Order: sequence, then structure tokens, then C-alpha cells
Amino acid sequence: MGKIITFTGASGTGKDTIARSLGFPYITSTTTRPLREDDRPGEYELVSHEDFNRLINRNAFAWWQPFADELYGTKVDYLKAAPEAPYTSVMILIPERVRDLREFVPVDLITSFYILSPDSAELRARLEKRGDRAEKIERRLQERSWDEQAMRSDIPYVFITNNGTIDEAVEQVKGYLK
Repeated sequence: MGKIITFTGASGTGKDTIARSLGFPYITSTTTRPLREDDRPGEYELVSHEDFNRLINRNAFAWWQPFADELYGTKVDYLKAAPEAPYTSVMILIPERVRDLREFVPVDLITSFYILSPDSAELRARLEKRGDRAEKIERRLQERSWDEQAMRSDIPYVFITNNGTIDEAVEQVKGYLK
């Protein structure tokens, strides 16, 4: 029976880097944005805005949302297939979507990790290093408020710190998954 591991946290906390280091396949997301150089096979299903809107009208998505002039969604069929898969799958989710996921998949098949933000200076440095623009960095730094919300939520997150190396954070996750 397949399990789902989710990673949530502010931008720059290392969610995707940690997830990719584990080597589990992603549950495919559907988007209208163009392919990126660092996208992994199967990570995204790229469609036109027209096709995305047709999928919305057919209620194909468990959830969807606009972001930065593009559309992103997760298909119900992909979520329902994950528990039947012979492997563990990964998703990177914003906090609201972790709650939504729990409505589509049995909660005993989900392990949700929350990557806590480093201090503001470190987080800013990470965002600058990856090339984010100043105004985007300021918006992203406000996501740190998610940390407090996650700690107060009823979602049973496993909290991970990523203040050292990515390898150390990955080992924290692996230690929990054993």
C-alpha cells in the first residue's frame, strides 16, 4: 500500500531539496506554467490555460489555485491512485492543502513534515542565493508566520529544522521514516 509524505514550510526552508534527496516520486501536479530546467519527470503535467479550465469544469481537481499568473492543481485521480501504488509518493504543499489532502486519502497513509524557518537573515540569504527578486523575498519572508500556525494546528506535523546542511535535515526525515 502506498504512503504519501508531504513537506510544508516557508519558501527557502529546503522542502523541495529535502524531498528530492529522498528519491521518492512526486504525485503529479498539473500546471499552466512552462517547463523549468529543474523539473523532474512526472513532477508536473503541463497543460494550456484552456485545458486547465476544462479540467476545472469537469471537477477533475481535488484543489487548484492561481499563482503568479499561472494555474496549479492536483487531480483527484492522482490522489486516489497513490494509496494503491507499491511505493511512497511525495508532495510539497502549502498548509491549507495538507488539510485538503486528508479529506481524499486515509490519514494513516500520510506523514506530514513541516520544515521550520531558519532566522530571517539566513532565510533571506537563501532566497537571494536562489535569485529571488527583492519584492518577492519580502513577500516570502512573511510566510514565516506559517511556522506558528503549523505549531498550533491540529495537523500532526513532524517538525524538522533545516539550520545546518541539507544532509542533516534529510537524516532527520529518514530517522523518522524508519
